[in-house]
Amino acid sequence: MLPDERTCDICRALAAQDKIYPLNDALEVMDNLMALDTKSNSLDDARDYIKALAPWIKDDQIEYDSEMNPVGVSGAHTPFPPFHWKCRTMTILSV
Repeated sequence: MLPDERTCDICRALAAQDKIYPLNDALEVMDNLMALDTKSNSLDDARDYIKALAPWIKDDQIEYDSEMNPVGVSGAHTPFPPFHWKCRTMTILSV
């Protein structure tokens, strides 16, 4: 899907990278998330684990060109949507 007038800078930066996220990476993170034992961990510990395993992209990770167009994202972030709060990105399986 192409960016529209409501697309944020984070998603514009991701689109500019034209990055493909391997399904195996997403499945590994999802498996680790699903294995989280919420009964043995405090809510704060569980939240910290989730944020460390699949962090949302922050504004300071956006890379801009000389004209202030978002062109990329630096640093670690979740390998599947949502990439940030209110993210409209969706997963598309391609063969």
